[in-house]
Amino acid sequence: MAFERDGETVTVQAGHALQDFVSHAIDSGLAGVETLIGIPGTVGATPVQNVGAYGQEVADTLVRVTAWDWVAGSEVTLSAADCQLGHRTSIFKHSTRWTLLAVTFRLRSSKLSSPIAYGVVAKALDVPKGTCVPLAEVASAVLAVRRGKGMVLDPSDIDNRNVGSVFLSPVVDDTQAARLRAEQAPVNDFTDGSTRVSASWLIGAAGFTLGQPIVPGIRMSTKHFTLVADGHATAAAFVEATRIIADTVRQTTGVQLTPEPDLFGDEADLTSRLRQHSPA
Repeated sequence: MAFERDGETVTVQAGHALQDFVSHAIDSGLAGVETLIGIPGTVGATPVQNVGAYGQEVADTLVRVTAWDWVAGSEVTLSAADCQLGHRTSIFKHSTRWTLLAVTFRLRSSKLSSPIAYGVVAKALDVPKGTCVPLAEVASAVLAVRRGKGMVLDPSDIDNRNVGSVFLSPVVDDTQAARLRAEQAPVNDFTDGSTRVSASWLIGAAGFTLGQPIVPGIRMSTKHFTLVADGHATAAAFVEATRIIADTVRQTTGVQLTPEPDLFGDEADLTSRLRQHSPA
């Protein structure tokens, strides 16, 4: 069985599609993952990245994971604390020690969502931030927001050849947060105690424009400040575009961007260099 439910606790096989699990939770009247609708990939990948969107993340609901430990040569159970979840990271992210087999979440029996934390979703719902609305309505609103950014898989969309969020939302201190909020930047408080600003907003504030070519084969999306492949893109071109954007944003706004995707080979040097400047 893909799902094993015990009251508000649901265990999902790692290879199951995240989209199906979120839809199942909504249909079952279980709140806590409704804003993760539309994210591609499997349930087993979600603790690795501590996947999150629009005010919810796996750390909010994770109870435990079942995994194969290749060092111990046995199946193990790791609690949420053992997983060391952080902002888009975990104990699993940079390790080949574990293969995740199943993930257990504790959700909340409710027909209403968690309070809407993000302004763009509240605007799509036409409600104030902090409002709780029916789960299916939240899911529809999130999908509309994601679709408007080219973040829903659609082969007919010219902006669909992207890797999702290219940069992590960077941590800002109290002074930076006050300044950015005065400039109408999306600044949000996270459950780990950090305050972060939208990377996409910073890219626009640094002077980049939608659809703008960055390097041959890589351009800005026409819908959202993220990178898309345009023609014969290469990994090296993607890394160079990432470097150009991060350098420009730092020089313009004073905030350091760090790549969210893992970069491999020579490209990994860029990740190391950028993270040395990051406060996260």
